[in-house]
Amino acid sequence: MSAEKPQIYLEPRPFCGSHLLQKVGRCNPSARCTTDGCKGKQLPVLNLDIQSDIDAWNTRAELAPEGCTPADARMLRKANHGLAMESHKLRAKADALIEENEALRKDAERVIESRGCYGWSVECDAEIDKLRARLDAAKEPT
Repeated sequence: MSAEKPQIYLEPRPFCGSHLLQKVGRCNPSARCTTDGCKGKQLPVLNLDIQSDIDAWNTRAELAPEGCTPADARMLRKANHGLAMESHKLRAKADALIEENEALRKDAERVIESRGCYGWSVECDAEIDKLRARLDAAKEPT
């Protein structure tokens, strides 16, 4: 299994302010706008294997808020990008935990159904305890 290539830092889109969808880890890596109604969605993809294209994309007129230097504005944009990337990773982790929780719930239901109400035993209790331990482990932050 190959390691996924890291995302490339790209400024948010000038039209809608969202981040480009990046397709990396393949031939001809690219990025494009996927926001419905955004003018940027009509534009061609950005080639991520051409550094001058990336540099051109990341070039913006320095429109800093009042009292904010252009350097501070750049730092804030980069920090916002980092937070967006971290948010994406956390959402993916939460989705994985939800899937694990669903699988564990189905396992527990299978055990309960296989034992039947009248066939409950110490062995069944042990199986349920194992499933609960797996669920608790899946809930713990890493």
